[in-house]
Amino acid sequence: MLKKKIFFIDLDGTLLDVGFGISASMSKKNEKAVVEASQKNIIVISTGRKYSKKVEEIAKKTQAKYVACLNGSYILNPINNQILKEEIIQNYLVKDIFKIAQKQKISFSTDNAKHLFGQGLQNQILAFITSFKSFQYQDFKTENAHKILIMSISKKKIVKTFYEIKKKYKGVVSLALVAKGRAIEITNKNATKGEVVKFIANLENFDLENTIHIGDSMNDASTKNIVGTLIALKSGSKNLKKNSQ
Repeated sequence: MLKKKIFFIDLDGTLLDVGFGISASMSKKNEKAVVEASQKNIIVISTGRKYSKKVEEIAKKTQAKYVACLNGSYILNPINNQILKEEIIQNYLVKDIFKIAQKQKISFSTDNAKHLFGQGLQNQILAFITSFKSFQYQDFKTENAHKILIMSISKKKIVKTFYEIKKKYKGVVSLALVAKGRAIEITNKNATKGEVVKFIANLENFDLENTIHIGDSMNDASTKNIVGTLIALKSGSKNLKKNSQ
């Protein structure tokens, strides 16, 4: 008899396989597959997205028992919206990382609002692509955040910024290169998809070997050496595929 498993499933580029970005949706084929899996297993939505009505609806359609949002910055029960775990980035860190982005002249956002702070035409273009509202750097007001998103058209600037933040705040924040190297997701060091696996497995009293994570980008890579099986989508990040099974 097959052992019961916990499936951790990413949204964008994975479960949401129709369309792109804010308009991405789940195909009937994917919905059917996950619902079937939920009959004898536990389903967890594990996403970089903020919790929203759309995420809540996906959780209900797939019969997910848990939802982990913003790469594990908070984990909740979608039935009653009870928050089970929450991790934040303190405002002084938000301010420092904002200054680094400003110095590099790249765009900056937090999960607090769909506002993108930057300068010039590049910020306006990125805001349009991501359905954010464009603001100037001077409009930014510092407050605690669950996730920071930094983006640029220039991969070179993103890589430089990634390593600057990684070096300066090693052991304080978690970073992931996403959007094919044009963006950085930053969360509290205890907010990763790998930490989500450990938390839920412990909550459900499951051996980690009976867990499976399915994703497509480098924010899924934190599950390596934690999850029992890491599955990367064929269309996903080359680096993630190197780390998957």
